[in-house]
Amino acid sequence: AAAQQIIPDFGGQFPNTHEGISGLKGIGPYTAGAISSIAFNLPEPAVDGNVMRVLARLFEVNYDIGVPSNRKIFQAIMEILIDPKRPGDFNQALMDLGSDIESPVNPRPEESPVKEFSAAYQNGTMDRYPIKEPKKKPLPIYLKALVVCNDRGQYLLEKNESEKLLAGFWHFPLIEVEDFYSDDNQIDLFSQVKEESRAFGPSPQENFEQDYDLEVNWSQQVFDQVKHVFSHRKW
Repeated sequence: AAAQQIIPDFGGQFPNTHEGISGLKGIGPYTAGAISSIAFNLPEPAVDGNVMRVLARLFEVNYDIGVPSNRKIFQAIMEILIDPKRPGDFNQALMDLGSDIESPVNPRPEESPVKEFSAAYQNGTMDRYPIKEPKKKPLPIYLKALVVCNDRGQYLLEKNESEKLLAGFWHFPLIEVEDFYSDDNQIDLFSQVKEESRAFGPSPQENFEQDYDLEVNWSQQVFDQVKHVFSHRKW
């Protein structure tokens, strides 16, 4: 996508400004900073996990490096520290320092070339930094997927119009339900639908036909359980 964008927007020449590089599709802040500093000698920070780890220990930064919004704190620190004459070397040095001597597991702070300036090293708090809360276990969500196919072999899909997780993605029409898998056996989905129909009015199938203005010949077909894990969600 970026290569296709470069042809019409930059005349086939890779942009040599940070603004131009940042505007390319698929280029995030870290990649833009790395390309700007290493390829074009621009004083732009390249902040990744290794760099945040070094900075967190260097200044005892009490912000969780796992929270995306906290990245701007480390970005601001790097904008002050970065060497304007050799920004690419500076960025790469911090990345290498964070991946080796200042590694997440079994760091060797006594070998660090910046230990004399490291607040965590001087205060004996290396084990406290960086701050990173453990990841939450994926939250299970149970969905019924209504698979509708016409006589031409075309399947009905709908677009996720929300602005939240997986916005803009296409999927089968979905109905969120409580856990319909027991520990030992898979509960008959269509039987459950009938029970819901008696207790709560129209079944999901009937609601579906009304919402989509379609008449569907429903047939029962048993599928194995399918799991999808994305970020902190498990479907």
